[in-house]
Amino acid sequence: MAWGEDLVARRQKGSSNIIILILAIALLRGVLYAVLVPPWQAPDEPFHFEYVAELSNKYFPRPAASPSVQAETISSLARWDFWRYHNQTVPNPLPWGFSAIPLFKTIRYLDRSPTYYYLMLPFYLLAANQDIELRLYLLRLVNAVLGALTVGIAYLTSRA
Repeated sequence: MAWGEDLVARRQKGSSNIIILILAIALLRGVLYAVLVPPWQAPDEPFHFEYVAELSNKYFPRPAASPSVQAETISSLARWDFWRYHNQTVPNPLPWGFSAIPLFKTIRYLDRSPTYYYLMLPFYLLAANQDIELRLYLLRLVNAVLGALTVGIAYLTSRA
């Protein structure tokens, strides 16, 4: 192999090592975030979760608010100190739905494009009969993988 070809081969190998390292870091960061951040403390997390849960209840093409999903989520919010993290006292009794929570008054996701949520739906369905927190952690881990894939696609796009 000529000197120039050897240099190109070493650069390509070094480049592939770098992308593997970047993908590993992206995945590790996503997984750490998924498992270390307490449930419901990620921005807008209850709403993203609700969207996928409503799709699982066969509300096609767009879901509608469901009191049962919201009630289950609100109970979990209380168990995981949601209000304390937002410097508020836990309401007693707990709110009946998201619209009764002052922090949630202006946030709605059920009118958003469902593409991302349909992508998450099969993973939600895998754990549909499990505790709400397990379903949430599963969706977070899938998000970590999607984040790493996005980094990889961005890298490949920049190389094209």
